[in-house]
This record gives sequence, C-alpha cells and structure tokens, in this order.
Amino acid sequence: MSLKIWIVLVFAYVLSLRSSAQFCSRRYVNGEWISMGDCGGSARMSESKTELHLRAEEGKERIADKEWTVFQRRVDGSVDFNRTWEDYKNGFGSGEGNLWLGLEILHQLTKSGSCELKIDMIARDQTYYTAKYSSFMIGPSADNYRLYVSGFSGNTTSGDNFAYSHNRQFTTRDADHDSCGGNCATRSTNGATVNGGWWYGCCSWFYLNSRYNDTRMANSMTMLRFTEMKIRKTA
Repeated sequence: MSLKIWIVLVFAYVLSLRSSAQFCSRRYVNGEWISMGDCGGSARMSESKTELHLRAEEGKERIADKEWTVFQRRVDGSVDFNRTWEDYKNGFGSGEGNLWLGLEILHQLTKSGSCELKIDMIARDQTYYTAKYSSFMIGPSADNYRLYVSGFSGNTTSGDNFAYSHNRQFTTRDADHDSCGGNCATRSTNGATVNGGWWYGCCSWFYLNSRYNDTRMANSMTMLRFTEMKIRKTA
C-alpha cells in the first residue's frame, strides 16, 4: 500500500469518527455530577454549513443535553467571564464545564424565532430553580445581538427575572450598549460586582455571567453555584 493511499484511508477514518460521535451533557444534581449519556436527540444545526456551524458541530463548544442545546454554563470560578466582545461573540470555555457558546452561533440557531429557553439554577443552599420561556431569539451582530424573550414559567423566587433584559442589546466590558450612564459590565450594582457580558438595561438584577461568587437571581439576591441556559427548536 502506497503512502498516499494510507494517508487517504486514515483521513477518511478520522472523518467517520467525527461524524458518528455523540456529545453529552453533565448535570449537577443533588451535589454530584451526572452524565447524560443519550444524545441521540441533539438539536440540529442550520442547513448552511458555515465555519461557525462546523465549529459547533465538533462538539467543543456545543453540547447536546437530550434535544436541548446548552449555550451557557457556570460550575465554578475557574473560567473568567469578564471577557471582551470578540470572546462573547465567538464563545469560550469547554463542553463539560464552564461554557459560553458564542453570540453569533446563538443568533444562527435562533433567528427563525421558533426556539424556547430553559434556565436551570442551583443555589448555594442546594435549592433547585428553573425558568422556562416559550419564545427566545437573538438578533444579528448589526443590532448587537439584541435579546427577545417572553412566555415565562418556573419556580424562581421573584418571578420573571429575565423580563428586564427583553429587547436589550448585549454589553461587554469593551462594548457598552446598555441604557445606563456607565458600562454595566464593569460596575457594581446593589453591592454586587457585575463584571460580565449580559443583556443589561440599567443595569440588571439577574446576571448569570458575573463574577462567579456574585452570580445571583434578581432582587431576591439568591446566590447561585450552578447555572445552565439551553435552547431547543419548537417548530
């Protein structure tokens, strides 16, 4: 067998492994991590195979939890979420730990307008909270990835925590698009250091990308040790 044929066969084998691989999520439940081994129903990407979609399909930044696509996760303070606009646009972190999928991929996945959102949260006292929204969409880069979210249901202590971020543009430490006089991503609000990209108004009481020890849920000031935001298609 010639060297050229061998290289072609090896390359084809690697591609077959990549196309058949499944990627699962890990969930923090009752103080321990549980692997979700069945990812057969993972959400499909858009038909257009752009570079962003190919990057997502590799499973390094996009992790399927059943049919849900996880785009944000906080498990500890090992990854800094006080990042630049480019970082939030392109994504950072890892599939099984702290993760931000990327605003551009999130826009591509939700631009049809037929997505729902689920937010899982675990407080420091191990209380589990969930918030679901029947409609979730992220606008394009030209509109600074504006958030559209509605249709709340859940058991959060202060109701619809995310409503204040509806119709807000995304702000980072180097790209100020909030409605305040200063940059909400670099200031303190109600005694908490925000320091993270988010859909701020002026500013917000619900921010899941702040400094890890200050991640909290609205005016209840419930401190969170785990958060996970995920979407799935509804049509």
